[in-house]
Amino acid sequence: MLFYEEFIKNIKNDLELKGKESFSLELKKKIFWLGTGLPIFVMGVVEMIAFFSQKNLKDAILGTIFLMIALRHLKVYFSYRVTLDFDKDALISKDLNFNFKDVVSCVLKEEVIGGKGKVQPVLEVVTSEKKRIIIPLMMNKQTRFVSLLYSRLKNIFTIEK
Repeated sequence: MLFYEEFIKNIKNDLELKGKESFSLELKKKIFWLGTGLPIFVMGVVEMIAFFSQKNLKDAILGTIFLMIALRHLKVYFSYRVTLDFDKDALISKDLNFNFKDVVSCVLKEEVIGGKGKVQPVLEVVTSEKKRIIIPLMMNKQTRFVSLLYSRLKNIFTIEK
């Protein structure tokens, strides 16, 4: 909990909101996704080469599975980007786009994400269309990201301890 308490103390609410600011994966996540994606990709290619040389169906099945897993990992590595565009007053991502004027509430809290049961800070955004959006803070410059949102959504931004 010490990390979360320190994280909350570093949040500012008086930042200047101009232009665009982009956030990519944090270094640990980049190393994980690339560090697992490349070796699995190589294993898939080796299995496919073995299939084409020996015509063993097992090699084709394993190669396909490895390649699918590797491409999923590499896709996350190359496609993760969250952009705060204050000219358009919106948050833009590959899978997520919403205008700040449509936000009803935004809560910073700790939540269990994924199958490992690891607790991490997340933003829970509720839009005027009653959509509940969970944004895990797995990007670089997390404090800056939350501070910018806090500065923009002052009245509806809350921090859960």
